[in-house]
Amino acid sequence: MYRTPKHAFTLIELLVVISIISLLISILLPALTSARASSRMIQCQSNQRQLAIANEVYANDYDDTYVPVKTAGGGGVYRPWLWNSYYMTDLVGLEPVLPQPGLICPDRPDDAFHSYGWNHQDAPVPDGWFSHIEINRLNIKNPSQKLFIADATDWHLTKSMANYTIRWDVTGEYYPISVAYRHFIDIVNIVYADLHAGNLEKSATWDDPIERDQLWHLYDNY
Repeated sequence: MYRTPKHAFTLIELLVVISIISLLISILLPALTSARASSRMIQCQSNQRQLAIANEVYANDYDDTYVPVKTAGGGGVYRPWLWNSYYMTDLVGLEPVLPQPGLICPDRPDDAFHSYGWNHQDAPVPDGWFSHIEINRLNIKNPSQKLFIADATDWHLTKSMANYTIRWDVTGEYYPISVAYRHFIDIVNIVYADLHAGNLEKSATWDDPIERDQLWHLYDNY
């Protein structure tokens, strides 16, 4: 009885198949990596928007005043916005603890402490650092241009903290107070005072003095 001989792959054919698979992986892997990074960036923006929208609801109940960035107490004691029980528990839906496990930027390292900071540039601080710091939304000029919440290494931000040349570029996530340009190497997620979300390269937050002032000064006090 005649049998058709079985055809086996030759070594050259196997090498060609392996080469094709390797080529496909090298083409697809960067795209998959970029897609994952984009997904983390979108989740981060969603976190920031959640905080900003809840802050608007809070201001509706408190004469257009946002959650105090910092509530000062006696003896140098203060409480950041993360510890505001009504805001965090009732409006955001998370326990007021620090660090905040429910709103962590997906691109933040596990051993870093903070994810997001609030801009309080121009907010009155009559007693220095231990002042009660709050912002009234009616005083914000051109809210669509004003940075409100951003990726940060601490819970509060002012204009000088965007100076990446002496902060972020030096120690990154581990500089005590800095804008965190943690997405795609040099991009920061932000929510503006009119609640629209966006992102900026680090040069756009600091390099041009005019654009820098327009972005950071909530009351246009410059």
